[in-house]
Amino acid sequence: MSILLKNCKLMGQEPVHILIEADRIAYIGTDQPSATEVIDVAHRVVLPGLIDPHVHVRDMGLSYKEDWLTASRAAVSGGVTTLLDMPNTQPRTVDAAGLAAKREAAQKSRVNWGLHFGATETNLSDIETAHNIAGIKVFMAESSSDFCVQDPDALRAIFHLAHQLDKPVLVHSEVQACVEAHEAQFEPSILNHNHIRHPKCAVEATRIILKLAEEMKNRLYIVHTSVAEEFEMIQAAKDRGVRVTCEITPHHLLLDTSILAQVGNWGKVNPPIRDRSDQQATLRALQQGVADTFGTDHAPHGLDEKSREYAQAPSGFPGLETLLPLLLTEVHRGTLDLTQLARMTSGNVARALGIANRGEIKVGNYADIIAVDFDYRWTIDPDQFETKAKYSPFAGREVIGKNWLTVVNGQVAYHKGQFFAGHGREIDYR
Repeated sequence: MSILLKNCKLMGQEPVHILIEADRIAYIGTDQPSATEVIDVAHRVVLPGLIDPHVHVRDMGLSYKEDWLTASRAAVSGGVTTLLDMPNTQPRTVDAAGLAAKREAAQKSRVNWGLHFGATETNLSDIETAHNIAGIKVFMAESSSDFCVQDPDALRAIFHLAHQLDKPVLVHSEVQACVEAHEAQFEPSILNHNHIRHPKCAVEATRIILKLAEEMKNRLYIVHTSVAEEFEMIQAAKDRGVRVTCEITPHHLLLDTSILAQVGNWGKVNPPIRDRSDQQATLRALQQGVADTFGTDHAPHGLDEKSREYAQAPSGFPGLETLLPLLLTEVHRGTLDLTQLARMTSGNVARALGIANRGEIKVGNYADIIAVDFDYRWTIDPDQFETKAKYSPFAGREVIGKNWLTVVNGQVAYHKGQFFAGHGREIDYR
């Protein structure tokens, strides 16, 4: 089986043709080799399939919120060809049994997938024997999870083991004790969420983990970075040679606390949507190259759960279907260019997590490719989402650019709004 993608505007450059043979890219150029199937991309912008390093698929005991089929349908329609799932599920991905259960559940996925393994204060032996994991996830504060690492000695031991295994440590960077101290000072309200989970709590945690990573020579991946002082510390650490990757999210880049009066608990997320100054700092981090990757932190919940009072409403919202159009809109605005978009959503993620043969459109790589209607204008409507979570703080937002074609492992998985049969596979690491 072979597919020829004709007239591809490769990341905005001159049109080329891409030949796919089996699951790999076999040719890129101006010749038109023969193929079993020919798809005329008609000069649409072509990008590497997005790799989302930060997804909460749920499934298993939480399948009412989301499952691997609905999450992967959301992903494939949004141009995401590989997703990395977080460990705070039911059962938790913190031991061999939890890892096996998740691998079984993930067989439903229509996109490629990898699994992060959760670190607790007592599961070092489980981490050491976990097979084919993307990274070791540490929650330094509770966030839709029932485990977090607060003991300094346990945190140090996790970093030490991760260094031995040469696996990145992914950290939710907020200090639990700091969050609890601020929680006691403020009335429980979505308008106070940024005060309750105060920026100081994130800064304190990031200082701790940067120091550990520098001392122990770890690969450190800080998820959903959101505070100006964090970006300053990360850049300084990079200048000293610390191996740190800085992830940002579209919601911390594009929203600030003023949206919360409008969207209420739909905008409740950890770490919180920040005030205007931190939102602008996230923009600067993007423009100055401090931020390395985008992650959605796709975290679906039932709409009835999000409609509860603030204290009972869980944190998180879906993001797999809004990532690409939001970023394409920023390309139109000049905030970033297509090369940077591809690098931060694909190439940099593959490098940071050691994902083999994905993240770039080049001969020999797996054929994970998307084509987009770059100038298509539309309005985000959560009722049209493929995810089970039919809400978003971006509801009603006008965007420019939409996914048109998704190829996963050389197979057309989505084209012009239609889904096609096919399965993703578990990814390998270098």
